[in-house]
Amino acid sequence: MNKYYAEIKLVLFFIRERFLVYGSYMLLCFLFFFTFYLWELPLEPFIDAVAFTFLFLFIVSVYYFLRYRRIHNELERIKKITNFHSSQFGLLPKKTYSLLEKDYSELFLAAVKQKEQLELTNDERNNQLIDYYSLWSHQIKTPLAALDLLVQAQADPAPAMKAELFKIEEYLHMMLQYLRMNHVNNDLVLKTVDLNQLIRLTVKKYAAFFIQKNLTVSIEPVREGIVSDEKWLTFILEQILFNAIKYTPDQGKITIYYEGDSLVVKDSGIGILPEDLPRIFEQGYTGFNGREHQKATGLGLYMSDKIAQKIGLVLSVESEVAVGTKLFIHFPQEHFQTE
Repeated sequence: MNKYYAEIKLVLFFIRERFLVYGSYMLLCFLFFFTFYLWELPLEPFIDAVAFTFLFLFIVSVYYFLRYRRIHNELERIKKITNFHSSQFGLLPKKTYSLLEKDYSELFLAAVKQKEQLELTNDERNNQLIDYYSLWSHQIKTPLAALDLLVQAQADPAPAMKAELFKIEEYLHMMLQYLRMNHVNNDLVLKTVDLNQLIRLTVKKYAAFFIQKNLTVSIEPVREGIVSDEKWLTFILEQILFNAIKYTPDQGKITIYYEGDSLVVKDSGIGILPEDLPRIFEQGYTGFNGREHQKATGLGLYMSDKIAQKIGLVLSVESEVAVGTKLFIHFPQEHFQTE
């Protein structure tokens, strides 16, 4: 039934686009009829002429409509291709029937080639940026390592100083991941991930912050056999956990557990305002609490959400001000290892 209505709609479009031709034909028929009538001429020759010309017009119209429908169907099929490349030019209608069709086809092909050239240029620039910042990051880590040694050499090094050095290294790492974020698919390695081990290593990495703020961490055994990319999943979990640490007051509690098909990181922190919740995954958005405490960059959760989408995960959040926040990493069914 839908196909039938689509055909009728296509016929109406065809007639509307040629309204001037059909309208002119009908007007000429009326003028000839009016002339025959005024001169009181016999109408038989007029009727025969109209019949012959109408038959000819109908045959020509059917021919042009079939061509019109074929081109329309080919273009509809091409429109479903989400990322059209110049290598697919053969999918376009093989023959153009008018100068305008030829002009539009050449204009489209030129636009596709220009788009590909821009994408290639952007990729080259992005790779240059990654190379530059990778080198810069490597160079900046040398003085950071020296500072770390100086801090450790002190009889009683300040934990806060070590924590700040650790933060600098983390922000350097985040910067490089931000540059690589658009190329996640090029660096994707899917395998079975031991979530319990991954969680323990991530918590251990931030142990100094737990000690510094006297936070309690509770890790409940989670579901095994998750198929994902370990490196990017670790990055997501690190950003979520570090966020929880930042916004949980001293002597607070962070709990990591499994609920349904989701890994949950729950904290007893300051919470998120209801009006901020829909926007926490936006780039650069810090919300009221982030601005109030001067701790947010607006990148951590944005990057986590974008990377999660690329590896087939979904992030969501529940929060209540002054009570705490729960951030969920949802694993679709295909991420679970079948027994």
